[in-house]
Amino acid sequence: CLSIRGQRRAGGSNRAVTNYAIRINGNSKLNERVDWLTKRRPGRPPNHVVRLCTSFHHRAKSWTKARRIVAKDKFHPGDLFPTVGLIVTN
Repeated sequence: CLSIRGQRRAGGSNRAVTNYAIRINGNSKLNERVDWLTKRRPGRPPNHVVRLCTSFHHRAKSWTKARRIVAKDKFHPGDLFPTVGLIVTN
């Protein structure tokens, strides 16, 4: 989902380089954007870790421009709720 600091993103894109990645806490607006990731899928839960990720642009009041947010969601076998991580990149 996200590249290491200063390296090119996966997928062969030469136009964008990630200069920073900062983990942030969620808020109500961000949680609404990633709510669909936290829903349980129909059927029996798998016996392996399920990882889902998505990215979108978001602008907070204190930011001068919209920034890319990467949301990473993990379902571990036996856990009741998923683990959601939000990362801000350029």
